[in-house]
Amino acid sequence: MYELGSFARLQCTRAGLRGGIPVAPLGLAYFATGVACAGMAQTGDGWWYLRMAVCWWTTLKLIGNALYATVILPTVRAQENLAVRRAIREEQRVAANEDQPRQVWTRDRRLQLTRKYVTT
Repeated sequence: MYELGSFARLQCTRAGLRGGIPVAPLGLAYFATGVACAGMAQTGDGWWYLRMAVCWWTTLKLIGNALYATVILPTVRAQENLAVRRAIREEQRVAANEDQPRQVWTRDRRLQLTRKYVTT
């Protein structure tokens, strides 16, 4: 079976998707640089076209990643919350069967469950 690289694996997690939206303005800066390179190419050296293409390709990647993260991030959050709720229900069911006292579900405990059930 094909193993995903570390960057591709990061893009499938909430932490990787969270970084997609803040870098969108960087994509706009690359686009402006590409426009400047296009202007320089018309007045001088033809190598500016290569720089322009690299800048615009980077722009497409960054903006595309931001759009992808904007669409997918709510879905990933919902899946994580569903996994945590299922884990809480399961632990409550087991505790009820063993006559243990009910646990209080704090924010820290939910984070522990998120790490335990979502990252595997």
